[in-house]
Amino acid sequence: MAIAGLRQSFAKSLRTRVLVLVTFALVLIAGPAWLSFHRLTAETTERFATLVAEKQVRYDRYRGMETLNREIALADTLSRSPAIIEWARNEDDAETRARGIAEMEHYRTSFSDRSVFVVIDQSGNYYYNDAHNSYAGDPYQYTVRASNPRDGWYFTTRARREGCHLNVDNDDVLRVTKVWINCVVNHEGTVLGIIGTGLDLSAFVREVVDL
Repeated sequence: MAIAGLRQSFAKSLRTRVLVLVTFALVLIAGPAWLSFHRLTAETTERFATLVAEKQVRYDRYRGMETLNREIALADTLSRSPAIIEWARNEDDAETRARGIAEMEHYRTSFSDRSVFVVIDQSGNYYYNDAHNSYAGDPYQYTVRASNPRDGWYFTTRARREGCHLNVDNDDVLRVTKVWINCVVNHEGTVLGIIGTGLDLSAFVREVVDL
């Protein structure tokens, strides 16, 4: 009986030792495996997040530039409008002025900002209307002058003689800060003025930069 008891005790002791050894081995294996899995998961998550962020940046910038390109194309079309050209060539004629302002208003409602301006080169008169149609009765605002530093944007753009150009500026008279799209009205080599629209600066930054 004593021998049988010893055998049972030894067997239990052996099983216990084997169990302890197996558990210890599993811990040794599981620890590094868990750390490797955790690191792999973290790296995969980071790479995925970076990829998503990069794609979002590209999408946002494309969306912002798409909006800007559309506005430039629309402003460029307005700069070649016969009604605008005739108005710029004969500003004092009541009929051509009325047609020019009507054309200006037609395009204003198509621009994203719902704002539009026209500068007649011969007189320097600056016409403008905003999204609230605040100046429907009389869009004339002021006259640009070479002696006024604030009007430098006009003469700088005019010197380029053609095309559309961007300018970030705060208009002290209108009390607005925008990304302005300035398109030169050029007819048969003669600069007749500048037309364009503006994009709210904060909205434009959100479109192009903000994630």
